[in-house]
Amino acid sequence: ALSHHFSPQPTPADLIYVGDCINIDAGGQILFTHPGRVESLEDLLRVRSVWQSGGYICQQEVLFPLQLARQVGWLNESNHYSMDYELWGQFLLAGARIHYTGIPFGCFRWHDGQKTQDKIIKQTESMLDAATSFLDRTNCLSAATKQEIMAELQTYRETYPKKLWKKSGR
Repeated sequence: ALSHHFSPQPTPADLIYVGDCINIDAGGQILFTHPGRVESLEDLLRVRSVWQSGGYICQQEVLFPLQLARQVGWLNESNHYSMDYELWGQFLLAGARIHYTGIPFGCFRWHDGQKTQDKIIKQTESMLDAATSFLDRTNCLSAATKQEIMAELQTYRETYPKKLWKKSGR
């Protein structure tokens, strides 16, 4: 198990560089530019109020040190629905810090049939499972904060399928 630690000054080995992600449609037209806003493990765990409210971090907008990936055991390829979210959590549990650059680092193309569109219920379940695991493993949050976040995660787990269904137009 990894423990959460902080070094007095971040070093390049501790930093995750996050730029902006340009989102384009299937034809290559720019839809919008996305800046993430997760600053800490606590932000990452606040799935409804930060991650699902536009604060998510796109895989395309992230650069991280190879040594950090080695330290956390690489990407969990068997986690098909929230592998990036899980990796960011592993990094933060290991003591990494996020540095936003404001520079476009990559693009995300929206198209029919991608897993982020078709499998959103499975993706959200997987992310909530990862968040719960991180919450259980961290020692950087107070007991009260952990309890508050756990309640938020449980409430979101119960309510998001209904909200998603209402958005479907069915």
